[in-house]
Amino acid sequence: MRCTSNRIRSSYNRAPCPSVVVNYSRDKEHVHYLSIFKLLHVLRTLSELLKIRTETQLQCSRITSSGSSDWRFRSHFPVWSTRLSLRNTVFQAEILALLKAVEHAVTLPTQQLTILVDNHASINSAANPKSHNSIARKIFKLLHSHPHIRVSWIKAHAGYIGNEEADRLTKEVAKTENFPETPLELPKPFIKTFLRQKMLATWQMAWDDGDTGRLIHNIIPKVSLQPINWTRNEILFFTGHGPFPSFLQRFNLAKTSFCSCGGIGTPIHYATVCLLTTSYHMAPPSQQHQPVWFRSVANNSASRRKIHNLLQFLQKETSHFRPDPN
Repeated sequence: MRCTSNRIRSSYNRAPCPSVVVNYSRDKEHVHYLSIFKLLHVLRTLSELLKIRTETQLQCSRITSSGSSDWRFRSHFPVWSTRLSLRNTVFQAEILALLKAVEHAVTLPTQQLTILVDNHASINSAANPKSHNSIARKIFKLLHSHPHIRVSWIKAHAGYIGNEEADRLTKEVAKTENFPETPLELPKPFIKTFLRQKMLATWQMAWDDGDTGRLIHNIIPKVSLQPINWTRNEILFFTGHGPFPSFLQRFNLAKTSFCSCGGIGTPIHYATVCLLTTSYHMAPPSQQHQPVWFRSVANNSASRRKIHNLLQFLQKETSHFRPDPN
């Protein structure tokens, strides 16, 4: 085997080194070089492990009992726990925990430190100097003024010691009653949802207690921010504010409220019993079931299409539905 000393130094400075060439040979000198290469590789691996232990500030002891092993934190390892309100979000909990970790790292002796976090959102927010979150901006300032502190992501629930201990402490605090809470500003999504609910409740009360729009209230008893998507002809029919003698007579636009067939010219009259609109008829309801009939028609696409065609016919042939004044 053959490996030159220059190759050894390059592999030590940047590992792994893809340019290392190893040729098979029986020369003892080359075997000696290869042994040095392996030794340096082992020493560098140990150095990286010690660096990780120093960066994460995890001092652990391994306890083996009856064939099973686990990791326990020593009693002098710093632990911080708190509880947030149910109105706060998971992101707020993650970003607050990161702030406490950075504040603690600032108080430690100056050395290369890495804080491992399993939440991408908190890392990205802390890396943004223009973040809308005040805690994230505070973390950015601390990291900017202390460049020896770094924040890195790790996979959650993958057996990392500190991450598993944080999960255990979280469950422990959740089960503890009367645990002190940390006051934190309410998140914007909660405030928006709260204001939307209050606005809808006030709107619903005004809609239920109003004196106008009762025909529409029978069809749509519950207010909503979603549009109904009615066409113009459907609105004219369900509100009754269309080419109907019963409506036009209220504003002196028609001399009588009767249809030319002899019945009162209401929307339901033309849709069910008028002799001049038999092509658009639907089953007539009883007097007490008229509100239910309007709701069923409004919720049925085929019935609404028939109503649309009926209104087009009424607007086109208005003169046929006015009684002869003579």
